[in-house]
Amino acid sequence: MATSLVTREAPAFSMDAYDAATGRYTTVSSEDYAGHWTAICFYPGDFTFV
Repeated sequence: MATSLVTREAPAFSMDAYDAATGRYTTVSSEDYAGHWTAICFYPGDFTFV
C-alpha cells in the first residue's frame, strides 16, 4: 500500500494554467509557491474516460 505524500516536498514543475480572473492562460511553477503551504489538484479535462 502506498504511503501518504502529505508534508513531503513537491517535485519541481512548470505548466500552463487557466487564470479565470483574466480569462487567459499563464505559466505557473513550483517556484511561485516556494515557502508556502499549498494544495495542488490535477484532473483530466472534461468528458475524458479515465
